[in-house]
Amino acid sequence: MGFQPNWNEVQPEHKWNILLKQKRFLLWAIYTSVGGMMLGTFLPSNAFSSTYNLTWQGYDFSVAGTATAMPAFQRQMGEVFPSQPSGYLIPARIQSGWFAASAAGDAIGSILAGLLLGWLGRKHVIGIGSVITAVGVAMQVASKNWHLFLAARFVNGIFGLSSLLQ
Repeated sequence: MGFQPNWNEVQPEHKWNILLKQKRFLLWAIYTSVGGMMLGTFLPSNAFSSTYNLTWQGYDFSVAGTATAMPAFQRQMGEVFPSQPSGYLIPARIQSGWFAASAAGDAIGSILAGLLLGWLGRKHVIGIGSVITAVGVAMQVASKNWHLFLAARFVNGIFGLSSLLQ
């Protein structure tokens, strides 16, 4: 009764009906893509290149750079600096620490993901990575000082890069 898709051919005009019939697939697709949506993806070096560089576009890798320019974020995480328009400045040592924590998390996460792949399998490792990434982003959003934001960047980095490389 109702819509019966032909599973032997691609039917883009019926994509929503097919997804509603395959709720389990839909939930799994959403679950495993959380990390990728929050972190972003590799982008080509330029529009005419097939080589990829480490240009990231996503929540985690753009939040620290974008948020540091916002006056409210500067007041929350920064130090008093009267010559700034907001009156606060986030020192370079703190911003460098945020970037380094994310890179260190990436290195550790790549090793852990490789080890866990053999024990748990690809789907479970990507699922774990998605949950850890979501926790890291939630920690960043909830952080009230730069120390917690630093820890959140590390946690988010643990499975950020490695889950994208699976």
